[in-house]
Formats: sequence, structure tokens, C-alpha cells
Amino acid sequence: MPDKTGKFIELAALLSDNDSKFLAILELYANGRMDEFWDEIDSRTPSVDDQEYFRQSVEDEGIEAVIKQGLITFGYIGSNDWKFPLEDLLFNAEKSFAHYGIDISIYDNIPNKDDIVAPEALKLMVSRLPEGFGMGMWDFGSDSYELIIAHTQTLEAAAKLAGELGLQIYADCSHEY
Repeated sequence: MPDKTGKFIELAALLSDNDSKFLAILELYANGRMDEFWDEIDSRTPSVDDQEYFRQSVEDEGIEAVIKQGLITFGYIGSNDWKFPLEDLLFNAEKSFAHYGIDISIYDNIPNKDDIVAPEALKLMVSRLPEGFGMGMWDFGSDSYELIIAHTQTLEAAAKLAGELGLQIYADCSHEY
């Protein structure tokens, strides 16, 4: 199997809106500078348990885990469970909204946020995004998924590239899969 590291880094660039700090850390990994890589990751990972989980994921999955866990750590994607209500989905996506300057208060006037769950919650989130933005979903093949807030063109490109890597990213999570 050919090395897909470059394509994974390309995917990370898309989903991080070309965050130069994040991409520099990925380059450390790609170039085998592991001590520096782990120093950078550990300084950005809130707890020892999270650091250990990140390390185990990378040991098990390699570059795919570096990208997934890195995007979560940097707040570009938010990890969610299918049972999460809208209130939790919004909380977990808050950093993603902030990266694009989207004010999360666009959801303030929704009553009973704890009673609205997927897929209705996802549809509602998408319906209030500013024009040109969408919400995608990275399906890790479990009962959790990662929400991605980005420009719609970015989501479409990420979904295409993910398919080439054997991954499942949906460019529009406003309907059921």
C-alpha cells in the first residue's frame, strides 16, 4: 500500500482551514521527529488521560489517528455521540464555530435544546449557519461521529479526498445516512 501521509496532511489542511501551527505539528510527525511532535501535542492536550488516549490511538492507527485526534485537539471537529441533544452538539462544536467567526448565539432562541437529538438537531444546526457554510460529519465507524463546520466547498473537497483514503466524511449532515 502506498504511503498516504501526504494525502492525510492535505485532508488536515482542508479541515483546519490551513492552520499553519497545526500543519507544522503534523510535519513533525511525518518527518519522524516524534519527541518534538509529542511535546507539541502534550502541551495542547488538557489531561494525562487524553494524552494517553491520543498516544494509543496513534500507535494503533498511525497517521489517520494523528489527523483525527489532532483535529479534535485543535477544535476543528467536535466529537459527538448519536444520542447527544442539541445543547451538547453545540457545546462540542463551539471551537469550530469560533474558528470561522460564527457566533453560536444564532442558536440561543431555540427552546428545549436538551430534547432535540439527531437527526433533527443536525438539520436545525445546518439551517442556521451563515450562507456559504455547512456542517459535515466524519463517521469513524462507531456510535460516535465528528461534526465539521466549514465552507461548503471545503466540506465537498474533504469528502472526496476522504473517499480516496478509504474514510467516510459526509459533506452535508442535514439528512440521514
